[in-house]
Amino acid sequence: MKRLLTLSTLLLLSIMTFASTLVNGIYYEFSGTEATVVSGTNKYTGSVTIPASVSSGGNTYNVTRIESGAFYECTGLTFISISNSVTSIGDYAFSGCSGLTSITVQEGNTKYDSRNNCNAIIETATNTLVTGCKNTTIPNSVTSIGSSAFSGCSGLASITIPNSVTSIGSRAFYRCSGLTAITIPNSVTSIGDGAFDHCSGLIFITIPNSVTSIGSEAFYGCSGLASITIPNSVKSIGLSAFQDCSELTSVTIPNSVIRIDKNAFKDCSGLTSITISENVMNIGNSAFYGCSKLTSVVIPDEVFSIGKQLFYNCSNLTDVTIGNGVTGIGADTFRGCTNLKSVTLGKSIESVDASAFTGCSGITSIRSYIENPTAATGVYFDISNYSNATLYVPQGTKNKYLATSGWKNYANIVEMDDPSAINGVNAEDAKSFVGKFIKDNRIIIMKNGKKHSVSGQGM
Repeated sequence: MKRLLTLSTLLLLSIMTFASTLVNGIYYEFSGTEATVVSGTNKYTGSVTIPASVSSGGNTYNVTRIESGAFYECTGLTFISISNSVTSIGDYAFSGCSGLTSITVQEGNTKYDSRNNCNAIIETATNTLVTGCKNTTIPNSVTSIGSSAFSGCSGLASITIPNSVTSIGSRAFYRCSGLTAITIPNSVTSIGDGAFDHCSGLIFITIPNSVTSIGSEAFYGCSGLASITIPNSVKSIGLSAFQDCSELTSVTIPNSVIRIDKNAFKDCSGLTSITISENVMNIGNSAFYGCSKLTSVVIPDEVFSIGKQLFYNCSNLTDVTIGNGVTGIGADTFRGCTNLKSVTLGKSIESVDASAFTGCSGITSIRSYIENPTAATGVYFDISNYSNATLYVPQGTKNKYLATSGWKNYANIVEMDDPSAINGVNAEDAKSFVGKFIKDNRIIIMKNGKKHSVSGQGM
């Protein structure tokens, strides 16, 4: 919802008609003795010079502000000069100005500058670059790239970020579709929400060991990104951080990461392997939703919770093993896994959501290690599984299953010879796999001797 509201707000700003006055090609609103530059009925094009003062109706006003979204998506704007009287520039003021090639701030401005002919607007006191264009050179004195600084700058093909920069703000390079490669220096400690959102041309990026967090939607929709190395300094991967990175084929999550948020790798349809360290404590809902090339999932005994929609629409998934630590399978966890053939359930499962296996009509084998089955665990498989699947149960429990709603509907119930091992992965075998996720399209979630969550709790 937050994402949708942000985009809707920007669109509204771009089309809203204000009670403004047009003077020499610039729209203004007046208050007291001050004038604010605003958007108008027509988009700004060509060269625009914002004066220090403007006269209207016999009065003279000091131009002190540029309103939020004033030049939003003015794709025909090529040059902007800002007077020394302007002391406030609103959010998204120049977002989407893809044709902008030159930016200057006149000398004597106490709030902003364009030092070193950088073709950018820099907030002097904080050394934050607030607006750039495709010809910007970031000076070595800049310490922060501000929110939406290059947003919608589709002509930006490359940019050098100096070692002085410590943070990259939210949506800083949003929809910079021409950007193909970028190196983030060791000075940067955080990558903001949506920083490289929909940089569809981005195929290479280097994240240094200094970065401790990757914000929500940081690389959302980077459809050309084929690989990413997450350094051992990162502690959290934000919501939808790599969602819709359809060319991404493999990911290694380092030991430093303890949290992978909701939708982190959602719809990464090319993802065939992912390695997650044993220190990850929480994987959010829908984290691997739509990862259609994954074929096998093994969740060992140390994991105790599985989030909603975690493997929703993983259409090539054929084999799922859920270890003895898991107590419940949430809503839509395996919905749409149409090629799923084999499911193994650990002994601690107490509930299965009604939609957990919706659409999984091709299951032929269910191995249940639940010793005391209840209706809450057995009633929610596809009705076709009752006749098509063989239900394997622990020794001496067949009569319990036959007496329990849901489970008793299976036409073929067989007691297993070895109730101690889950699909050939027992506790000793599992230790050799700790922290090693996936080879040959196989995903294994493992924690060494600890109970960690693979869930969306708290998100």
